[in-house]
Amino acid sequence: VFLVAVKNRQLNDLVRDLCLSKEQSEVLASRLQEKNILDSRTKVTYYRTREGSLLRFFSKEDDLVFCNDVSALLNCMGISSYDPTDWRLFIGDLLESKSKSCTFA
Repeated sequence: VFLVAVKNRQLNDLVRDLCLSKEQSEVLASRLQEKNILDSRTKVTYYRTREGSLLRFFSKEDDLVFCNDVSALLNCMGISSYDPTDWRLFIGDLLESKSKSCTFA
């Protein structure tokens, strides 16, 4: 059997596709590293701080977390054309934490 080492971008895609938490992402990366399946240049600790560059776009007041600058957030993510009328608010329950969540789609 011939295995190709998993690179950072591939691992990021896998983590996103599986909707893994930071802790789960780090465990997965660690296990792949133990089995020598992970590319040697891949940073396992990346998942501890991957949201750091986006935190400035969010604020928290009491139990509410919200995006304080949608246009700048989307621009940072490479989405340059933002029209607020194109977005719809979806409010739902998070099953695991039993709290409300909102998503724009």
